[in-house]
Amino acid sequence: MSVLATNYLTPTGREEAWRFTPLKRLRGLHDGTSVQSDRSTLIAKDALPKGVTFTRENLEPLAASDDVIIERIRSFSASVAHLSIAANTEVSEPIFLGRSAGALDTAEFSRVRISLGTHAVATVIVENTTDTILAEDQAAKIIVMGDLNDNPSDYSVSHALQSSGGLKMIKKSDLYNPWVEVLAKGNGTLANRDAWGIFDQILVSQSWIPPKHTGKLFLGSSHIFKDFFMVEHQGRFKGYPLRTWDGNQFRDGFSDHFPTFVVLLEKIDEKMQ
Repeated sequence: MSVLATNYLTPTGREEAWRFTPLKRLRGLHDGTSVQSDRSTLIAKDALPKGVTFTRENLEPLAASDDVIIERIRSFSASVAHLSIAANTEVSEPIFLGRSAGALDTAEFSRVRISLGTHAVATVIVENTTDTILAEDQAAKIIVMGDLNDNPSDYSVSHALQSSGGLKMIKKSDLYNPWVEVLAKGNGTLANRDAWGIFDQILVSQSWIPPKHTGKLFLGSSHIFKDFFMVEHQGRFKGYPLRTWDGNQFRDGFSDHFPTFVVLLEKIDEKMQ
């Protein structure tokens, strides 16, 4: 989603960035013609476990924005649906938030914030299954990770996930994909016919990227981990990941992919030094 399309033009659905977006649910948000209703339909679908609270609070945005729609949402919605997970809380089952009602004749402007304390672990799923027109300003720090079965530059990753690897060229709505540059330097997590690829990726929202990051933690660096025991050291696949199985032959290897990891740094208050 480009700055131009977001701030000045009303998308038609034919634009590449909007192909997978149900524009009927967004109508009137770009040109300002939507009728905003005073309702707050996001609720916790089940009882919350110990250490987890879900409240509505008047919270200031975590970061400034020059996006027209985001500023429109913030001007109408001082109240924020705030899911807070206390420090050292580990939630084994997913936490579901969902819409309790909706209608296409008016729009609901909603702000959602998810806060995690130190060492908190939880899976949060926000379900929007009603027929409401919805515009959300989610002030969350997002990490997307996994074996995506495609390279960083493939269409499924760069377009469907709206991700980009160049910080100087990145659009403000895109996820940042550090593996674009890693792959361009000839590094990879798996190889096929001596061509390296990176299927194992970790993408982050721009709220993780300094100097405009929110909160104390920010993205430091990205790495491929390949220790000696994980690498094939002989034969025509020398340098490749050492597989567990090679056809019907058990190799006692680690995996056919090298794992990836990112280093997150914490900003230290100078007064505490």
